[in-house]
Amino acid sequence: MMEIRNPFTYIERDIIPNLKVTYKNKSKEYVFKSKELFFSFLIKEKVARITVHILDFGPLGDETGGGEQIEFWTESKIEEIPDFLVTLKKFYASMK
Repeated sequence: MMEIRNPFTYIERDIIPNLKVTYKNKSKEYVFKSKELFFSFLIKEKVARITVHILDFGPLGDETGGGEQIEFWTESKIEEIPDFLVTLKKFYASMK
């Protein structure tokens, strides 16, 4: 299992404080990478997008029958990222 605290720190430190940031004629991207997970938070002028790539271990979790990765992204639900973090933390706590 990957060390989950690093993505939590990334979301708390790099994404949440910048949810309402806009730029004029430029962009900025915050990236978190691990073996199993890739987060990207991109702000391009007034548009923000979060993208999550998760390694697909297949339906049985044995790395067979799955694709290379699963991708999720959104531009319309950016303001819900703090709620997403709360949900992730609850899920992680239930796994212990």
